[in-house]
Amino acid sequence: MAATTPKFTEEEITASLLMLVAFAGNASRASAALKSEKGISVNSVTLGKWAKDRHSQRYQEFREKYQEKLEAQLIAEYRDVAMLAVETQRIAIERAREALEAGNDKDPSRTAANLSTVADKSTRDMLSLSGRPTSIREDRNVGEILRSLAAKGVLQLPEPAVDAEPDGPTAD
Repeated sequence: MAATTPKFTEEEITASLLMLVAFAGNASRASAALKSEKGISVNSVTLGKWAKDRHSQRYQEFREKYQEKLEAQLIAEYRDVAMLAVETQRIAIERAREALEAGNDKDPSRTAANLSTVADKSTRDMLSLSGRPTSIREDRNVGEILRSLAAKGVLQLPEPAVDAEPDGPTAD
């Protein structure tokens, strides 16, 4: 005897699609949350089919409707992760310093190179986050640069050659 497909109410389908949106399309996590939070048993395969086929238009409408809220949550999550990474990085740097000071670092040159990379990236990130330039861009040509250096007294440019008489015969 063939297994019967469970029937879901419109409210359950709506709740399921919203949960799928809340979990950014992760059907497994949405299915587990539906069961634990709402008492709705929809397997992840069914959720995926609803999002892609049967209820795709509603799913897309919900995604668009809640896009700003979801993006705000994602931004907050990334900020939290970044802060945790910075805190962890600080601990690692402190431990590296302690090992160097105690003479327990087996490869101080590698530690120095790694810390230099961390310092460089941290500086660029700080500049970027504070709205300051992260790179230097020069749009002047060689002549403009040389004239600028000469004006500052850094170098002296040779005098341009001035001919008293033009080359060749002149027409009157």
